[in-house]
Amino acid sequence: MTKILFVCQGNTCRSPMAEFVMKNLVKKAGMAYKIGVSSAGVAAKEGKDISEGTRTVFEKYHIPFTEHKSTQFKAEDYAANDYIIGIDRGNVDDILKIVGGDAEQKIYLLMDFTDEKKEVTDPFISGDYDGTYTDILKGCQALLTKICRE
Repeated sequence: MTKILFVCQGNTCRSPMAEFVMKNLVKKAGMAYKIGVSSAGVAAKEGKDISEGTRTVFEKYHIPFTEHKSTQFKAEDYAANDYIIGIDRGNVDDILKIVGGDAEQKIYLLMDFTDEKKEVTDPFISGDYDGTYTDILKGCQALLTKICRE
């Protein structure tokens, strides 16, 4: 099974959004038995729920989701996952510090799978949850395409 871990700052907005968007895409592609998806935060306060803005996006775009409690990214997550996807460059830098490098070439920036080489804006700061969803959807679609081709 291919395991994907999405990582943002606090694991309440962007990374759980990416987790559930990807789970939905994987399920629709009939790949749920082949691809596992989870999320964490580089500075998560363990046990926090999904942000209200993210929950609103899920409802608006009909993205199925389950209960979620924020989880701290740990060094051992590196060995347990095939793809570790930072939502912005700061997340990638923090992941690299926590794991001490990327010897197996598993760490990526989400939007690098698309033609738009940019970061996904933090909606907690911008307030633009729809824009964040649009970018995350593009990134997840492109990542799923890459995995399916391998």
